[in-house]
Amino acid sequence: MIYYCMEQFTNISFYKFIKLENLKQLRKELQEYCNTKQIKGKILLANEGISAYMSGIVEDIEEFKKFITSYTQFEDLWFKHNPTNRFNSKRMNVKIRKETITLKQEYNYENTGKYLEPAELDKWYEENKDDFVIIDTRNDYEYEVGHFKDAIPLPIKEFTEFPKAVESIKDKLEGKKIVTYCTGGIRCEKATAWMKENGFNDVYQINGGIINYGIEQGQSNWEGLCFVFDDRGAIPIDIEEQKKHLEKPQCSVCYVPCTDIHTCPQCDKEFIMCHRCLPLMDNCCSKFCRNKMRDLKEGKVKSSMKHYEHKIEA
Repeated sequence: MIYYCMEQFTNISFYKFIKLENLKQLRKELQEYCNTKQIKGKILLANEGISAYMSGIVEDIEEFKKFITSYTQFEDLWFKHNPTNRFNSKRMNVKIRKETITLKQEYNYENTGKYLEPAELDKWYEENKDDFVIIDTRNDYEYEVGHFKDAIPLPIKEFTEFPKAVESIKDKLEGKKIVTYCTGGIRCEKATAWMKENGFNDVYQINGGIINYGIEQGQSNWEGLCFVFDDRGAIPIDIEEQKKHLEKPQCSVCYVPCTDIHTCPQCDKEFIMCHRCLPLMDNCCSKFCRNKMRDLKEGKVKSSMKHYEHKIEA
């Protein structure tokens, strides 16, 4: 992978819940525009709104922002910037989905929880610690990478499991102010709307999510790193720490910071992979090598590598 000067690149994320129509035409226009720029990432469109993350050359990202805000429905988009020194995705895709973030629940996205500013959250930690509980609306593996101090994790692998999981801890939430958070804020828009319509009353969401908290408050009451769904993997939330973090090695599958070096039994290539991903890849460096290894074991293809047989026996 080629690394560039940090000043050349930037990373942005944004979302907005708004009634959208003519999704196919909108997708076509956005995809065609992005294809003319040095931008990579993903834009999701649904009847309920838009969600996106992307990285690219600073000038092209700024031009994209001007382009998309020229649409009346997107003129007030909030772009959150993070430093980077490379493309954080392999390609640029604009896709149409049933939901921008899948919950599969009826809810009114205009009836979301009250926005809690990052500085106010820190004040609550300092002055009103016993008056509120803070809930992580993300997946359990995201929580393990990093979370807010004293945050309650939910045993979920995907966001559709949130309603059942939060119902299971309802007794812990009674009589408390409930603060929710997620990476950029979009999951909390739905989570708090669903909670308010299902018996949870005093509900808040951190405005702009973890990303905005890091921009405004730095590490503060955050512990660990923040998992993100692009090639950055897991990053510090403090902007200055992110800059230092960019050159650190990562797992080649999940991109979580890692220094474990292995040798692929299929191609003899050295690679970095974390202890969680290694067994999923059968100790191989890539899906290609893993699948080739499985085919060889099953006799579907003959090995052209002299070293293969003794490695299988070992």
